[in-house]
Amino acid sequence: NIKVLPTGIKCPNEGCGGELVSRRSKKGGVFFGCSKYPDCDYITKELPGTMEVNKEEGSAN
Repeated sequence: NIKVLPTGIKCPNEGCGGELVSRRSKKGGVFFGCSKYPDCDYITKELPGTMEVNKEEGSAN
């Protein structure tokens, strides 16, 4: 069984329209890929926008 968990974040590939989902690699690591795979092959280890620093508070979002 492959567990796919939705993130609510749209795929950043232009014109894709998919959503990033959390997946587990064969080695047990977590990555995020497009829900429209294999039509869209976008993958990343970090969700876009999750490591931005809030300049007013000086903390990560």
